Parts: sequence; structure tokens; C-alpha cells
Amino acid sequence: MDLSIIIVSYNTKSDLKNCLKSIYKFTTDLRFEVIVIDNNSQDGSPDLIKKNFPQVKLVRSRDNLGFGKGNNLGASIAKGKYLLFLNSDTLLNDNVFKLSFDQIKDTTNLGAFTCRLLFTDGSIQPSGGYFPTLFRLFAWHTALDELPLLKQIIKPIHPDISFYQQNFEPDWVTGAFMIIPREIFLKLKGFDPHIFMYGEDLELCYRLKKHGLKVIYSSFPVITHLQSKSSSSRFAIVSEIKGIKYFFRKHQPSWQLFLVNLLFKLGSLLRLVLFGIILGNEAQKKAYQEALRA
Repeated sequence: MDLSIIIVSYNTKSDLKNCLKSIYKFTTDLRFEVIVIDNNSQDGSPDLIKKNFPQVKLVRSRDNLGFGKGNNLGASIAKGKYLLFLNSDTLLNDNVFKLSFDQIKDTTNLGAFTCRLLFTDGSIQPSGGYFPTLFRLFAWHTALDELPLLKQIIKPIHPDISFYQQNFEPDWVTGAFMIIPREIFLKLKGFDPHIFMYGEDLELCYRLKKHGLKVIYSSFPVITHLQSKSSSSRFAIVSEIKGIKYFFRKHQPSWQLFLVNLLFKLGSLLRLVLFGIILGNEAQKKAYQEALRA
């Protein structure tokens, strides 16, 4: 089998239905299977799959395992040569899986691959970047990595759209659409189970690169990801901060963690004042208040 498509779902019934419909509508000339890990959804998602998509391998968890552990569970039963980790809120508009597979099947030392992700309005969605360092964290919180000349030198943790208009090899790519050779994924023991959500893709790519493997972003093909353009989600902001702190605890010298905490405190305070107080964005205000406590 060429490809095992693994989707972790938690109360995403409508999005999951549309995602699966698009998979089976557009995917041809490829031997593939679809595995859905249901993280104890209460919205009828498992019944929807059983009724409308009997060909899907459905695994029901008694608990919400999170993104990483859920995908690890799916990988443990997958049969494909390659694993494709796919968010349930994605939509295919073309034979994306076959086009991606044709790009990677002869690639030596492949670690991870992603294609171009689009917002629903057709604009490019950031989908990878460079590993966090103390200097990159400082540049992120002071917006130095957004300056036209400096951003190419700094190589930001979260690059702007200009980086995604052509093929390149970032340090990490998003878990919303990530293809990894199954043998490699199992050898590295998959996603770190200590990360519930946000940052597990970055941490896995770090281990892939440490083994001398390539991480690839391709500007073609494209897939639609229904993620909102807004970054004000409290859960997303706080979870990303926690994920990066965990990354430093695991992979960097212990003395750096104090500076990481300080940078996040200062950065969160700056954003709280700018977005939450001066600009009056209540969602951002609450998010960065929680980030300061974290």
C-alpha cells in the first residue's frame, strides 16, 4: 500500500464529513487507506463514519488523546509505505495525495513533506518555519523577523507569506498535512506523547533533522485548510508557548530556559498592552493574560 491517511478527530463531525468526501472524490491512481482516530467525540462523528464511509478504519478512543498520541495510535495500525497526517478540517480540490506521492517517492533521505495550504479565500496559509532559538524568539517578540531584509537572515520561527511562494526546505512543517515514511516514523517512536497539541510537529521535525533527513515544503499541489486567519485563540496561543518551552527543556541546555521564560513574559506583556489594551481586542487580552500566568 502506498499511503495511510491518518485523521485525528474530536467533535468535528461536519468538517470530517466534508474532508472524507473530498478524499474519496479526488484521490485516484493510488493505493491508500484512511484511518480515523476518534478522540471520544460526543457529536455523532463515529456513527457518521460507520453509516457513510464504511471503508474507513475507525478507531474509537475512550479519552481525548490529543493530536500526537492520536496520530501515534493511527500509525500503529497503518499499512502504507508513507503516513499522511491530515487535519479533519481540510479539503481536497484535486488529486493532491497522488501529486504529493509522485514528488516524494524517489526522494532520498526524506523526513517530512508538506504541500501549500490555503485559507478558504485562496490566500496562502503559513505551514512551517525554522526551529526556535533564543535569537529567533527575541526577533519574534520584537518583530525584527518581519523586516524585509532581516527576515531572510533571521529565518523566522513563523515566516511570512513570501517564504511559501516557492519550494524550500524549512526546519519544520505543519502537522495539518504532513507525509512521513512509516519506517522512519516508527523508528523515531512518532510524535512526543507529552505534547497534547501545538508544537508536536516542530519537535518531531527536529528529531528528523538530527538524523540527517530532509524536511520539504512544496508550493504545489495545494489543499484548503479551514483554520481561521485569526490567531487570538487562547488555547492556541498558550499551547504554542508551552510547546516551545517543552522543546527547550528537551533539546537545549537547561540555562536557556530561564531566558525563554523571560522572553515569553516580555513578549506576552507587550502584546497584552498593544492588542488587548490599546487596540481593545478582548480575545487577545484574555489570551495574553493567560499566557503571562503560564
